[in-house]
Amino acid sequence: MCPINDHGDAKFTNFHVSPTTGPRKTKFILDCSFVTKNGTGTGMLTLTLIYPNKQSAATDFLLEAQKPGSYIERIPIDVIEPNCDPSRGLCDDWPVGTYNVTAEICNGECGSHHPHSATYDMGKASFTVTK
Repeated sequence: MCPINDHGDAKFTNFHVSPTTGPRKTKFILDCSFVTKNGTGTGMLTLTLIYPNKQSAATDFLLEAQKPGSYIERIPIDVIEPNCDPSRGLCDDWPVGTYNVTAEICNGECGSHHPHSATYDMGKASFTVTK
């Protein structure tokens, strides 16, 4: 059973993408480091990426319960098709334009109305893919 901490907290201390602009094949890094004064319960980090064409993709990361302290979370964003083989044809590169990233760090499940679930903090950032 996962530990419950209804008095937990977490606040993003850094929330940005580096670099903010780069050509295709750039490895962007999302820094979503956070601090907690009371510790956290078991929860999740939910990332939503809005593409220039307004399509979106989301992914969830499990966050185990943490003691009070600072935590570094850096997530790579590779803007190249992972199974790309140019010898077999054109690769489906990420479209040029601005990408918006939103993250929620939560106790329990993000967006849930179940007991012991709550959003600790939310962050927003963006990066631009050039040719």
